[in-house]
Amino acid sequence: MNQGHDLILAEEELYHRLTWSVRFRWCAGIATLFALLVAWYRFDVRFPLPATALVALGVPFYNAIFALFVANLHAREAITASIIKTVANAQVAVDILAVAALVHLTGGIENPFMVFIIFPIVYALPLLQRRFVTWHATLAAVLVNGICWGERAGVLPHVHLPTVGDPTLYQSKLYVFQTTFTLTVTLYLLIIVGGSVASTLRRRERELEAAYRQLKELHETRAFYVRKVSHELRAPLSAIRSLLQVLLQGLMGVLTPQQHNTLARIDRRAEGLLGLVGDLLMLARLEVEGAPQRREPVPMCDVVGNNAQLLMQGAEEKGLTLQVSVVPAMVDGNREDLRELVTNLISNAIRYTPSGGKIWVIGVIHGHSLVLQVRDTGIGIPTDKLPHVFDEFFRASNARQMVPEGTGMGLAISKRIVELHGGRIEVESAEGEGTTFTVTLPLAKQVTDRLENP
Repeated sequence: MNQGHDLILAEEELYHRLTWSVRFRWCAGIATLFALLVAWYRFDVRFPLPATALVALGVPFYNAIFALFVANLHAREAITASIIKTVANAQVAVDILAVAALVHLTGGIENPFMVFIIFPIVYALPLLQRRFVTWHATLAAVLVNGICWGERAGVLPHVHLPTVGDPTLYQSKLYVFQTTFTLTVTLYLLIIVGGSVASTLRRRERELEAAYRQLKELHETRAFYVRKVSHELRAPLSAIRSLLQVLLQGLMGVLTPQQHNTLARIDRRAEGLLGLVGDLLMLARLEVEGAPQRREPVPMCDVVGNNAQLLMQGAEEKGLTLQVSVVPAMVDGNREDLRELVTNLISNAIRYTPSGGKIWVIGVIHGHSLVLQVRDTGIGIPTDKLPHVFDEFFRASNARQMVPEGTGMGLAISKRIVELHGGRIEVESAEGEGTTFTVTLPLAKQVTDRLENP
């Protein structure tokens, strides 16, 4: 949905129901045509077949026009709330006309399916404001009364149904009055009762929308301040580390072993804090900016290969075997963010895999997606902690014991990157046996086009 037009949640729901109702009407039109043919050939019911079939076929036809109109506006990001409501009103009005025409052509007041005139009103109640629904109910009531009284007066032709014993039933003043009165009262009672429920639901939707907007604003404010504070902290922390490096290198005098150890510990803490600040900045940027505005086809084979090569030395120093096998595949996205994703997953595997372990990085194409797996024989994640691995600042107890330093932000950042690229990330792990992270990313459009049209 185009958020630039500021559609509220209720109107987004209206849009989705609008597109769903188009598909439903196609099925309804075809089902109606089938029922007419069965009535004609199986039950010998005679009615103006060409005109009736034309109306039945017209239902999916005019809905196809509505669908193309809305889809074209949506594709051009020109859809608005007022357009959605206008199309919905037009659909309901034309549906009422179609049902009324079918009822008249297939028996009028003798047709037991006359009550179907209520269905468009039922459909409109939760979606449209009460005044619009009242207009539609009035249209339905006028058409029902016009058909029944018009056929009785001889102004409109009447089609007799052989299933109705009395061929003069449609001329009975009392029967016509009872039927039209009952349907008319039912239509307006439906508005009174259903409209009250619909109004309550819409009020709840407005309250939900207000709460959603407030939460969104709070979230954006939080992300802004995190980004602002993190940015302000980075410069002094970098300066502190620079000064510590000067001292550790003895450029300001020889240090005793105890002084060197103390300063080295301070430097490690400062390095960890600087890493946390960097992660906070990264996460805040992803949350504020959202999906990458400038996307490009990124060769994931190169991204994975280059990052694995940079991390290979660290793996070898720990006595780990790192194997990489990724098929050539292009993904639309931000190259730097995807590089960060790959680095986080591989470096985590290296960090939490004991000496002598193995790490596999495998990438394959499945359908229209690249499936990238990073699997290790590391310490694993406790089963009860698996639901929390993508939470901010979360680190499992066994991870903290093995590597005390860590921000607990890497997987939260990875998950956000994957989501912004339209993918998903999953984890499987058993404590003491290893962990497998599986990332599924949609292939670049040019690749999917080639797959569909080889």
